[in-house]
Amino acid sequence: MNPLVQALHTQPAVDTRRSTQTMHPPDLVLCGPNCNLKRGTMRKILLTLCLSLVAAAPALAEPKQYSVHAPTVTLKAGGTGAATLTIKADAGFHFNKDFPAKFTVEATAFAKSAKEALTTKAGDVKVAGNDGVITIPLQGLAAGTGPVTVTGNFGICNAETCFMLRGEKLTLQVAVK
Repeated sequence: MNPLVQALHTQPAVDTRRSTQTMHPPDLVLCGPNCNLKRGTMRKILLTLCLSLVAAAPALAEPKQYSVHAPTVTLKAGGTGAATLTIKADAGFHFNKDFPAKFTVEATAFAKSAKEALTTKAGDVKVAGNDGVITIPLQGLAAGTGPVTVTGNFGICNAETCFMLRGEKLTLQVAVK
């Protein structure tokens, strides 16, 4: 226990009406002499305030400094093809060519990637101007249409700072006939 708190708890309080000394912990005044809050209510108010701030944190996050462009890919069931997903950096930003970008593609019932990981080192991720371009080899599994999720780790930078993005969820539309 903190020495100051311990001293407060063990300090005898003098009762001026009687000459005897009584031992009691000091009262903690949280809201003033005319406060009608029941014990524990202030704790609930503070907890609610803290949870509200935590819930609002994503809304306070930096806006994304990029957009994703990917034309719909059409494959034949059992066939292969390639999708191109472009990460277009906003004005004043660029795709970081020095960051070892890595992307994975979640398999769906209708399509999957022919490669487990797409990386800069393997040549799957290239820089074109200020943008990052990912070539995704796909296999059509069965007839179906929908989004395919691509999860990536990459960097978007400007002259002052870099945003190292991890676990970014990007999507592209795939149609298998």
